[in-house]
Amino acid sequence: MRVMIHQDQLRGLNRYRNQVFTRQEQDFTAWLEQNVGKLDRDWGRIYDLNLGRPTYGTTWWFRDEHKATLTLLKWS
Repeated sequence: MRVMIHQDQLRGLNRYRNQVFTRQEQDFTAWLEQNVGKLDRDWGRIYDLNLGRPTYGTTWWFRDEHKATLTLLKWS
């Protein structure tokens, strides 16, 4: 089972339309690697570039629901 978290749920990430990879995202990725686990094994990202969908943007997936909850608590 995978738990999905959309970028809209992570208010701790300040996203700017003109910056693709912000400092907050770099910090977020480092935090995930230290606290959640290995990219593409314990967590990962899905990009939806279709403006017409509610899932437009980045969605992260997590194998461990407890680590997904920890991520929401830390970054929302």
